[in-house]
Amino acid sequence: MTTRTSILVGAFLWGISTVGANAIPLNPNNPSFSSLGLLNGAAITLDTDALTFNGGVGGTLVDQSGVTFGESVGGPADIAVFLFDGNSVLGNVTITGSNAAAILFLGNATVSGSIDAGARVTSGATAGGGGGPGAGEGGRGFSGLANERIPGLGQSDGFGPGGGEKGNVDNGGSNDSGGAAGGFGTKGGDAGGGIGAVAGGEPYGDLILTLEGGSGGGGGGGFQGFNFRAGSGGGGGGGALEIGALGSLIFDGALIDADGGDGKTNDDRGGGGGGSGGGLLFHGFDITVDVDTIITANGGDAGGAGGTVGGCGGGGLITFLNNTAGTFGNDGTVSANPGDGIGTDCDPASTNIAFLTALDVGEAPNQGPAGTSVPEPHVGLLLGLGLAGLLLLRRRNKR
Repeated sequence: MTTRTSILVGAFLWGISTVGANAIPLNPNNPSFSSLGLLNGAAITLDTDALTFNGGVGGTLVDQSGVTFGESVGGPADIAVFLFDGNSVLGNVTITGSNAAAILFLGNATVSGSIDAGARVTSGATAGGGGGPGAGEGGRGFSGLANERIPGLGQSDGFGPGGGEKGNVDNGGSNDSGGAAGGFGTKGGDAGGGIGAVAGGEPYGDLILTLEGGSGGGGGGGFQGFNFRAGSGGGGGGGALEIGALGSLIFDGALIDADGGDGKTNDDRGGGGGGSGGGLLFHGFDITVDVDTIITANGGDAGGAGGTVGGCGGGGLITFLNNTAGTFGNDGTVSANPGDGIGTDCDPASTNIAFLTALDVGEAPNQGPAGTSVPEPHVGLLLGLGLAGLLLLRRRNKR
């Protein structure tokens, strides 16, 4: 084998040893992503299922190998990545689809518009609310038939790993209960009634490891008999959104919402649990948040009233990540608090908002790319094999 060939082999082994997995945060320099051009602040629409930008093809799907959302299980959803040129201005953004969303920039970027990644409202008092992009939907409320002592039709816990439990159903009395709330950054609120409490969803997740959204609240219970009443649907979880720039990421009057949905109310009984707030990840070499910017991933409020109100939706997760050599400034309003309702976990918390730094985030001005990918665990092994192979080839060529 020639020396030139051995160099190419070594370069290939070095390359595959340093390419990261589908790590979070995502690297705008990833060759799998193609830029959709420069944004000038005009309103745009992104579909995370069809992978379209303003109706045209453009997004790239990153597989997170999650489990299909179900009652109290599921996720993380895959990520629809949309890449744009540096020096872009991101205006109002409409996001549709069930996958998580990532908006990346090959340089500096200014975020100045309104972005709604929160839970979605669905029609019908007993139907669960829809989850935001990459989030779980709310559970369905009790909907058994009047005067029939049969199980509720389709009543369910909230969807997602932190889904709240569905409320209790009382056959013949009025001891039903509201649905418990979804958890994510904080625990979802429990809900109680005459025949016992149901549990809110537990906290989960780390946005540095996995981009994911919130979970839905449980559907409210009801009671059967001559005074039949249905339960109400739970709120959906707030969505998952990542915004990253290789250079400076500037928030200038931005309004970003990944709030959980409110539990529904039907006849003031069997209220649905609130959905948990979603997951917001922001990264750049430098990050600046101005005083007019509002960023929220709050939990949804509980539905119902009296003794059968649902639980309060847990707060979401918000993470800012800038380069250790860069700067960070925050004069804006950033919150990821639980919603209103009942339960022991409805007090505001700040531990689910993180301000972090890392050496490999973004690019410093006038320097080569530092990247944001996280190397695979076998990097050292591959690099060692590559170097060993080069030494053997050199020995053979000398003979």
